[in-house]
Amino acid sequence: MRNRKLALLVVVLAACPALAWAQPRPKLDEQVKELAAKVDEALKGAAEGSAAAKALQDLATKVAAIQQDVGRLKRAGEGYEALRKKLERYENRVGNLELDLAALKMQAAEGAESSGFNDGFFLQSSDRKFLLRIGALAQLGYDGTIFSQEEVSGETLGTNESGFLLRRARLAASGHLLNWRLSYRMELDFGSADPGPLLDGWGELHVHKLLRIRAGRQKIPFARQFIIHSAYQQFVERSGATRAFALGWDLGAIVLGNLNLAGVISYQLGIFNGAGSTALQDDNTDFLYIARLLYQPLGPMEYAEGDYEVGKLQIAVGGVFTYNLARTDIALRKGETDATKAAAMSDADADGNIDNVGIYQLGGELVARLGGLAWQSELFYRVEDPGAVAEDRSFFGLYTQASFFHYSSSLELAARYGFWEPNYYGMDRSQARPGRIHEMAVALNGLVWLRRVKWQIEYSHQWWFDLQVGESELTGDVGVNRILIQTQLAF
Repeated sequence: MRNRKLALLVVVLAACPALAWAQPRPKLDEQVKELAAKVDEALKGAAEGSAAAKALQDLATKVAAIQQDVGRLKRAGEGYEALRKKLERYENRVGNLELDLAALKMQAAEGAESSGFNDGFFLQSSDRKFLLRIGALAQLGYDGTIFSQEEVSGETLGTNESGFLLRRARLAASGHLLNWRLSYRMELDFGSADPGPLLDGWGELHVHKLLRIRAGRQKIPFARQFIIHSAYQQFVERSGATRAFALGWDLGAIVLGNLNLAGVISYQLGIFNGAGSTALQDDNTDFLYIARLLYQPLGPMEYAEGDYEVGKLQIAVGGVFTYNLARTDIALRKGETDATKAAAMSDADADGNIDNVGIYQLGGELVARLGGLAWQSELFYRVEDPGAVAEDRSFFGLYTQASFFHYSSSLELAARYGFWEPNYYGMDRSQARPGRIHEMAVALNGLVWLRRVKWQIEYSHQWWFDLQVGESELTGDVGVNRILIQTQLAF
């Protein structure tokens, strides 16, 4: 009899956790309900049509989705361990949304604070007609590079390196003037990775959700990975394919917006100088033109890599096209150093003007995210048309990367493969260089405080093929190993 009672007690004790978790904990239900009520209250005090009101509406949609998902879990009757993990993820997400709400309430409420923190420190006038938001980014890291051989056929390919780098040190100012429809942004970088100090310096007029006009110095929106801010990258460095085909920053204007109010289809149409990231003005009378179209059938997707929220499936499919008439680089391509001969080569039709080369670029992107899993891929294609003086030249590139984010530990594991054919347009070709590159890379990241604090460890291996100097080919291939470590602080 005593043994039966003991067995019964063991069964009851073992069943208690499962019974306790068979339904979502009341604490989480109460948290979500209380958060929904706070969001509704904040919406009532927000100025109609303001940026804060729209952000609060998006927050209300996220809270409603969590309520539905918790209710679904309540009916699912899943096992103890599976349900426990899912509820932990929702608790983390609710905590993040509460932080967002606290910041938005300061911005939206009547008599809003004149200063505070909301995705950056801000100052604003009492009537909220003027807003200044200050942001910063610091990325300090280590870079170790080892070549399988530093020379091939007597030509130097590179040197082994090991050292610390201040990759990015940025200050950003953004906000609006007179009305939230007239916004601006300026970003300076004093690090070593990008062509600073001035990166962004533009103003934007928000005519309608379907139409915004932005003018000034800004990113040319070719390559999704390049468009995504450096603070939201999964790897220390963007893929070599992206770096080979991205067009950098330039002076110009863009018309952008959504083709429907739900934001399922968005577009960008732009015109730029086309002289390169370091140029202060156009180097010819022609411009660079770009058209980009993005389809997001399940709703707008954040411009960031990875999936850090418990959410439903998200998909984005896009395409982009650019055309530019650029000054010929024939003298550099041929290695001609004599100024008179170089000038004659650059004016093959002898009309007194430097010849132009038509450059066409196409890009395609596909992104998917679900419950911590993320996949992102892009294809690039480039054609250089020098006209009757030479044959067309074409270049191809791609990358694909996948990742998994573990919510409980805030750790992320990512892997990437890339292939590209560098074009070296406008660059000195006197040093040995590869014609084709393959790359494999893996990264381990740790995220803190909504990605604002992050550490990253990356290892990559590249295979260099079709080595050449000038137009002469070299015999042999080279491998390049890199270890990158980076710590990020951002707000």
